Amino acid sequence: YVIFASTQMTLRYTKESRYADQINSENWYEILQREGVTLWHPSADGDPGGYRALMVLQLAERYYGIAGFYERMMMSRSREMKRSTMQESRSGYSFGYGTRTIQDGARLILLPNKINLSSRDMEDYYRQASLTIQGNKPGESMILQGEPILFGVTIPRNAANQELAIEWLHFLFSDIGMKIVEEAGLTAVKPLLFSDPDKIPPMLRSYVK
Repeated sequence: YVIFASTQMTLRYTKESRYADQINSENWYEILQREGVTLWHPSADGDPGGYRALMVLQLAERYYGIAGFYERMMMSRSREMKRSTMQESRSGYSFGYGTRTIQDGARLILLPNKINLSSRDMEDYYRQASLTIQGNKPGESMILQGEPILFGVTIPRNAANQELAIEWLHFLFSDIGMKIVEEAGLTAVKPLLFSDPDKIPPMLRSYVK
């Protein structure tokens, strides 16, 4: 596979969110702890966005030096930690991907790199966040550690049209393709990263590191 883009977790809200006129990149973690504030997130067991949202909270506790922040958010605010998305409550907050706002009127707050899961240089730091989620079978569980959010692409061995797939990747990796990636709110990875150089088609090797 080839890694071509990365993204980050950001805090999303609307003008209807409680304390929307007060929240900023310096006080967001304090606002989320206030009475009546709702933080929405998907289930950590069924959606990467769910467990990444909780990892952001764990990393925020460490980064800002707020002892017990994650536990308080999970326990004292448990009724407000909805297993859903902010689309169901425009008066709340949620963590989402990227630096673009998709919903009408949505706003976002950028988080520090040590929290937002965006930097490949901070892999070891992100691993300090971990969650136990349901496994693939009933009764099983698995432990996930924090890591950078990266996007990769591959061509299956049994792809019906290998040549067309390679042509499409030429477009994706071109300046135009990477511009589209950036306009979608992602960060293009340049030079591209790869898993195994021997498995990269020769006509694509000029793109990879």
